[in-house]
Amino acid sequence: MNTTSLHNDNNNSIFDALEHIVNKEQLIKLIEIDTHLPNNNTCFTVVDFIEKKYVYISKNLESCIGINSIRMYKEGFKYIYSLIPVTELQLFMSILNDISISVMNPQDETLQKKDIRYSWNNQIQNNKGELLNMFLNATPLNFYGKNKPTYLLIRYTVINSNKPIDIYLSIQQINEQNKQETIFFKNYTLEQFLNTFSNREKEITRLLISKNTSKTIAKKLNISLNTVNTHRRNILKKFNISSTGELLKRFNCQFTDLKNH
Repeated sequence: MNTTSLHNDNNNSIFDALEHIVNKEQLIKLIEIDTHLPNNNTCFTVVDFIEKKYVYISKNLESCIGINSIRMYKEGFKYIYSLIPVTELQLFMSILNDISISVMNPQDETLQKKDIRYSWNNQIQNNKGELLNMFLNATPLNFYGKNKPTYLLIRYTVINSNKPIDIYLSIQQINEQNKQETIFFKNYTLEQFLNTFSNREKEITRLLISKNTSKTIAKKLNISLNTVNTHRRNILKKFNISSTGELLKRFNCQFTDLKNH
């Protein structure tokens, strides 16, 4: 069984499986031109997120990422789990869990609209043993119940770097003003790293990125200036940076992660 026959066998089954497809014409066109698209660093799949299986896989996927399309069809998400580095597997599972919560939770009124986009990144090891950094963007294709997506169109982009990058999830939607807004963001790498901090170090880090001086921090926490400076040096050392300015850049929009600790 070759990859081409898999594509042909699954074209119609996508539409048979979905009761209602958002932007059906766009999806049909995307699948029709799939066989003519040049090989590059992007590809796409259609996934059944509830069953954790692949309904359609772009013919470009094997050349783009270097993983086995047939095994993806047969084994579903389990095959992808086997490609995630052990050190990052728990982070990846946390991403899927948070997406599942947003997909399945009928009480979450902020996610009842259809204009939802999920973006995340992770590393995988391809058939050559190479570690690839990947950026994924998912859009819902159909809905059940209160606008909850079951099938997602996922676009993959290989980032031209094998250096470790922070693993994060961002959920965005189009608001009533027709503007895209972020309704959820979590940096899982940063969160895992912060778990190695003491409560005092977290507290001082939070105050530093709120642009408090050491003297102000000492007063707020009722500790000596020398103690604050010692913690500051240790914090910068843990982040492998040399200044508070770099610390501010490191956190940037991830400030909410620290506040929740």
